[in-house]
Amino acid sequence: MEITGTIIEIFAEQVIGEKQFKKREFVLKVVENGYEQEIKFQTTQDKTTILNFVKLNDEVKVLFNLGGRRWTKDGKTNWFNSVTAWRIEKVGSDQVVTSTPGTNVDPTQDLPF
Repeated sequence: MEITGTIIEIFAEQVIGEKQFKKREFVLKVVENGYEQEIKFQTTQDKTTILNFVKLNDEVKVLFNLGGRRWTKDGKTNWFNSVTAWRIEKVGSDQVVTSTPGTNVDPTQDLPF
């Protein structure tokens, strides 16, 4: 799935649990049919670095997966959703922001070779 909007918040990376699960969240302001929405996305593991190359007020296209999961606690079942971004493209440029595991290199810069 994909959506276009303006980045209005970028949060710090979080490391969760003993397995060192990494996530980093951001909020995208989207205006569709005259209605404004603020949607919180997450990036996970090696994709958390894609947020290093965008800033507040950037207009971007976000490619993402929508997921959901059942959760039962104390006999009560509930569901939660996740909106997980895996690619960001700056609108109005050819810049694509992705990540490669183990790197923290700005993909918008020329390679040294």
